[in-house]
Amino acid sequence: MSKEQDGSIKSYGRGGGRTKRGHDNFADGNDDVGSLKCQRIITEEEKKDFISYQKEMDERRDRYERIVKQSRDVIIECKRIIFQLHRTIIVNTSTNKGRSCSLLQSFWYHVTSHSSLEEVLNEADRRLKEVRNKMLRQIAEELYSLDHYYYLKSYDWALEEYIEALAFYRFLISGEVLLYSEIIDILQFADLDSEENENKKLVFIFSSFQFSIQIFNVSGSAASSCNFVLNTKLFYIELPEITYLMGLFDVGGELMRLAISEISAGNSDTAVNIVNYMRLLHGCYEFLGNIVHTAEWTKKSQVFRDCLMKVISFSLIVENALYKWKIRENDMLIDASLLT
Repeated sequence: MSKEQDGSIKSYGRGGGRTKRGHDNFADGNDDVGSLKCQRIITEEEKKDFISYQKEMDERRDRYERIVKQSRDVIIECKRIIFQLHRTIIVNTSTNKGRSCSLLQSFWYHVTSHSSLEEVLNEADRRLKEVRNKMLRQIAEELYSLDHYYYLKSYDWALEEYIEALAFYRFLISGEVLLYSEIIDILQFADLDSEENENKKLVFIFSSFQFSIQIFNVSGSAASSCNFVLNTKLFYIELPEITYLMGLFDVGGELMRLAISEISAGNSDTAVNIVNYMRLLHGCYEFLGNIVHTAEWTKKSQVFRDCLMKVISFSLIVENALYKWKIRENDMLIDASLLT
């Protein structure tokens, strides 16, 4: 066998007799020349621009973290308010307005009088206003004149918890649904801290051509009307519709706990009102089938549906037990009359 044949056999599968790679054919000096050609001196203006970009990015990250921290405080306080509202265990719907409130015992808490019930509701109302006037206002001030959707993921979960607490409170006092327009009004703030405006109410009037502010006294009479004041800052928090709907989804769990507590105490009327409320709310959500369903939306909708079914099944069990007990009571009365 010749040497050429022997070498060809040994180099089989290795790309023939090639011994060097393509990039090894370049001389080292040529690489240095090419690298020098690509280098460019950075000017002072470009350095200043990069420094300004760095500061802007640091400010955005710091602002984002501050909003996240404030959102945690909002969530913690709203959860405490919800726990406090479970002490009432009474719903004043349109069917029982004007009647005396029945007071029920639930778990570890017991409302002993109508005055204490009012105190619990007033305390919850005060704390909800404090969350709005302090915590949410701080978030609105952080977002002043900025793109709210850039920071949306830092505070939307806090708004969901606040909507849950506020909607639960609204249901307890009136049995009504918290509307989207009401939340929009709550999330608007004005920087008017002067003493003469403490007892006055601001009404913002928007139109396609102008913006004006009307100031009313507490009695309702118009005190003054003026055009837009440049020294007055207007703060607000952007609330997407999906965030509002997700907040209402969370009310289902609290209503389920309330209904089970009421049924356990023997008050089935309140449980029926809660079931009807949740059915109507669930029916409204069924009309939203064409919106984009995210993973969080699907999860919360399933949880809400499960809560509704638990309330219905538990109420049916109690109703069947009461029905059997009523039949046995009537049978016992009939047997007693026959014996006499």
